Amino acid sequence: MFDVVISGGGVVGCLAAFALAKHCDLKVCLLEASAAQTNDAKHAGFDAKVIALAANTLNVLASLGVDLNEIVHEPIKHIHVSDRGHIGQVRLNAKDLGLEALGKVVAIDALGQYLLNSLEKFDNVTILRPAKVINITQEQSYNLLSISDGQTVKCNLLLISDGGKSITAELVNIKREVTDYQQVAIISNIQTQLPHNNTAFERFTQAGPLALLPMQASGDEANERLMSIVWCVNKESADELMAISDNDFLRQLQLAFSFKLGNMLRCTNRYTYPLSLVRVEDFCRHRVICIGNAAQTLHPIAGQGFNLGLRDVASLLDVFAEQKNKDVLSSFDCGSFAVTQAYLQARNADKNATILATDGLLRIFSNAYSPMVTARNIGLLAMNKLPKLKQIFADFAMGNRD
Repeated sequence: MFDVVISGGGVVGCLAAFALAKHCDLKVCLLEASAAQTNDAKHAGFDAKVIALAANTLNVLASLGVDLNEIVHEPIKHIHVSDRGHIGQVRLNAKDLGLEALGKVVAIDALGQYLLNSLEKFDNVTILRPAKVINITQEQSYNLLSISDGQTVKCNLLLISDGGKSITAELVNIKREVTDYQQVAIISNIQTQLPHNNTAFERFTQAGPLALLPMQASGDEANERLMSIVWCVNKESADELMAISDNDFLRQLQLAFSFKLGNMLRCTNRYTYPLSLVRVEDFCRHRVICIGNAAQTLHPIAGQGFNLGLRDVASLLDVFAEQKNKDVLSSFDCGSFAVTQAYLQARNADKNATILATDGLLRIFSNAYSPMVTARNIGLLAMNKLPKLKQIFADFAMGNRD
């Protein structure tokens, strides 16, 4: 009998297991559908897939006990937002805000491998892989899970963290509301002629938003010229951009981004994934909680997906602590109705606000209607000049929700 079973061993699932194991006296089981990797991800190479961690996310990770010093990372000291072909732009500098960095960029594989390596040191964590939930029987006091490897396990609480197309959520009849953005994200890493100076770029184009994140690959000067890109375009444009040569792709990317970093010299393999807003209104059920992308999958326009998932995990720990204090006269049941409802109340406002802001940004900056273009550029200019507006933007970018 486990206190918590986590379905999905991605970064958010591993982080939830890590946090629960380190800070709660609970027995945890992590189920991951893929087989164990044979090679450790020790650093962010040119081909690495990376993620931007907001400043507040870094603080939360530190409070949970994650030591980012053990993972190669690159600080974001500047953020530059612009609208292609127009004068509107916003610049954020960490120094102006009294910070060392506005966030950090880490390789997803490296962060995930760090968490997995850490989990192996806990006696109260069991990792099953390859394993996935194939059936769920819900009783009043526990969940009975049938696992693909033939085992059955019981748990007080099932945490679902297996992504926006969660099969586990379907097994308990959790419905998803999907909004297809009719866009595709193209992902690649590039080398530029000029150093990035630890600047993250968000460039709004007619085709869709284009993000460039500074990344680190090695100890030589080339790491100052490596960027990870997420370029959102319509499906027809994505097909065309995926079919052309690397040199032609770099030329198209150059036209969309400009020459702020000089010429774009080379790129890695390109990958795509379709973009949609996936929202689970009923993310808490009887002895079930959805976290991370299983609860909400966002457009990458503002890079808030993982940051929101991390706040799911941190909030769960807060709810556990609060309910434990209330249950001092009885044994703590981490899957009780009181826990799931307290979590529901704790997360609703943040989730709704972040979803609304991300979806709103996309609709505003993907709109070619002339009055809208004029209005958003006036807004960007005002935000760049007015300290209070700039602080609001900075708080959103850094994940501050207070």
